[in-house]
Amino acid sequence: MPADIAELVERNKNHASNHTPIPTIEEMMRSQGPPGVMIGISHSARPYASFFSCMDPRVVPEDIFELKKDAFTIRNIAGHPQSVMNEILTIDAFIPLKEILVLHHTDCGATHFTDDAVRAKLMERLPENKEFGTMSFGAIADLDQSVREDVNFLRTSPLITEELAKQTRGFLYDIETGELREIKV
Repeated sequence: MPADIAELVERNKNHASNHTPIPTIEEMMRSQGPPGVMIGISHSARPYASFFSCMDPRVVPEDIFELKKDAFTIRNIAGHPQSVMNEILTIDAFIPLKEILVLHHTDCGATHFTDDAVRAKLMERLPENKEFGTMSFGAIADLDQSVREDVNFLRTSPLITEELAKQTRGFLYDIETGELREIKV
């Protein structure tokens, strides 16, 4: 049975009892740049990459890649970057990134619904809401093609630097084997 919030709060007590303080932003800074810009974060403390990944609790990039607080992970339905551009732009503005990794996975929940089915359910609940008709909910018909589309979206976005766009790659994670397969774009 999934944990409720009370159980999660209880689990935090164990985490807190073994917690080692992490550096503050101020501690990570080598020198002060313009107000609000963290140009002084040392290379050893600065995350190098950003991951776009599905929010599925079975697929945790920190575990898959054995991350040690050395990358930003942005998770949402199906791992599509379109709805989280503000996050990647903010990160890149303050802590320039070197690479972006788009990660999709087999048996993704987004392969088990259609945008029309989600719209129909939402319209049952809130029939007066007309916004649902224009919304996309991240449904995936073809996993490989979905990765290609997301990588192409980032590579062709006028908001992403040319250097970062060139270093954007996409992968499919197999939940049965634990292996990654790069999707060529």
